[in-house]
Amino acid sequence: MLDVSQDFSLSSAVNSWQTVPSGNYVLEPNSLFTMVPFNSSYLIHGGLGYGSTQEYRKNLTVLFDATTQAWKTVSDNETVSSREASGTLDSLGRIWYWGGLSDTTSSPTINRTTYHHDFSVFNTQNFSWAFPNNNTPSFVRPRVEHTATLTHSGNSIYFIGGLEINEDGTIVPAPMNEILEYNVINSTWNLLNTKNSTVPSSRRLHSATAVPNTDLILIYGGSSTDSPKVVSDYIYLLNTTSLTWSTVNLANPDQGANARFGHSAVLYKQHTLFIIFGVDILGLARNDFFLLDLEHWQWVTEFKTSDAYTASMTTTTTSSSSPSSNTGLSSEASTTSQQSSGTRLVTQIFNHLSKITPSLQDKVCIVTGAGSLYGIGRATTFALAKRGPKAIYVTDLTLDHLNDLAQEIENTFHGVRCIPFQVDAASTSDVKGVIDKALEEFGRLDVFFANAGIVSANRVFDEDAESFMKMMRVNALSAFLAIKHAGLAMKEVGKGGKEISGGSIICTASVAGLRSGAGSPEYSASKAAIINLCQTGAYQYAGTNVRVNAMCPGLIETNMTKPTFDYAKQRGTHHKIGQLNPTKRYGIASEIGNVVAFLASDEASYMNGQAIAVDGGLSASHPIVPGKSY
Repeated sequence: MLDVSQDFSLSSAVNSWQTVPSGNYVLEPNSLFTMVPFNSSYLIHGGLGYGSTQEYRKNLTVLFDATTQAWKTVSDNETVSSREASGTLDSLGRIWYWGGLSDTTSSPTINRTTYHHDFSVFNTQNFSWAFPNNNTPSFVRPRVEHTATLTHSGNSIYFIGGLEINEDGTIVPAPMNEILEYNVINSTWNLLNTKNSTVPSSRRLHSATAVPNTDLILIYGGSSTDSPKVVSDYIYLLNTTSLTWSTVNLANPDQGANARFGHSAVLYKQHTLFIIFGVDILGLARNDFFLLDLEHWQWVTEFKTSDAYTASMTTTTTSSSSPSSNTGLSSEASTTSQQSSGTRLVTQIFNHLSKITPSLQDKVCIVTGAGSLYGIGRATTFALAKRGPKAIYVTDLTLDHLNDLAQEIENTFHGVRCIPFQVDAASTSDVKGVIDKALEEFGRLDVFFANAGIVSANRVFDEDAESFMKMMRVNALSAFLAIKHAGLAMKEVGKGGKEISGGSIICTASVAGLRSGAGSPEYSASKAAIINLCQTGAYQYAGTNVRVNAMCPGLIETNMTKPTFDYAKQRGTHHKIGQLNPTKRYGIASEIGNVVAFLASDEASYMNGQAIAVDGGLSASHPIVPGKSY
């Protein structure tokens, strides 16, 4: 275990290593395991160990507490692939495993029944497994030793490279220009073809790391399955928006890690990538590591804690195959040909499950418009649940998806009640009904997120009075009812442990309510009305500690905007979406949810009557052509 609490140089790093007791869980060089850091513990799943007489596969999931230096078995499930799978940890603490095999002998028969092409999802909150029905299409064949990376949006997992198993049991390399995408929101698969000729040669045992705050996936190292085998020391970047590969020109390429495979790549605090251990081109196991500065794209020899950004950590854990089996190796840097070849990749990539303070502890929340699988309401429900409220009522016009959402919240976040409730957000009786239910069950209401809404693409000369009034009813009237009835309920004290009047009402408006050009006339008018209602409501509740704010999203990838994104993908212009704002990208629902959760908490206690734009900076200026005005 490497201590990164203090500064060190690579030459003195040996003093920063600490021995970790193995307990009863032994990982040998051939082991494939998954390591997920969270809080002060590490979760390890699967792998290949050795018994008294022969090697054996592990289906165990074990926990190592770094504070007590103790191991604990938390799961032993024989239906889960035990090795050569890939997985990624999402922001909700769920590990999505896919592929791999579950044999019980040292030399498994190569056939389809041995291999997995479905998902197993492990919940790190309650140490339970789930097995979603993936409806896997025919173009998705079982794979082993591939990489899995959660994209920046958090909506998709990209599976890159590896070996595919055909129907007849033969093993073929998966081309690096064919990326398997799994959408975790709507449970669909896509086969994505990269669009340029710069494609990495096929490889095994490389690492893949999502570069923070970008649409890039960084590929480093790895070995081919050809003879002689090729070991890479190149760095490739996959742009998940434009679906193009590119190489990286480092400032000091000769000062970094030599060609290797079977290594680990650990991203520490946003921009320091550790390339650790592995096997070199001579087949020798390495005990060194290197540091890559992703901010300046150069190798560095000094680690300074003050240089690392205070953000989350992503780990890519890779096990290596036996060094004795890897001979006849050459460096890809000295090989002119980079044609597609067989690959065997053994890489695990994980986003650190960062600890979030329970800033909503004991509070009771209501969310309207929570039924969409792609929506801001659903994403906000998870953002609220992370912060430890007592209960969340999730509502929509129908109960579609709400029961599943409530069950998932309660299974993921211990102690958080999630209650589905059918509500027409523009109906006085329905809004009062869910508020009264919260007061009846819990004695208090603290947070109301008025998120229900609809959209249209009508032009002013195409609209009629009926469509205009429908838009105003669903969008603006629902906000009015929330502000009126939720605010009155938030003033009640003396029950449910609530001693002081107050609460937070957040209404979903839009940048379309701030200025023209971002929506249809009826939509823009309804969102402008919401902003004014929130500003007026803040003064109406003056002195009660009830805060009312409008949250104004820009272009966010949701079910409501899905036609825009689908059209852009068909035209091949998907990469241009969001390019007019200074952040140079579109937003995702969880980014809105995090802002709402902040406004809901007492941490935002002095924010009141505001229209908060969450639009990547678009509303900071008039639309300009990039490069022409700045």
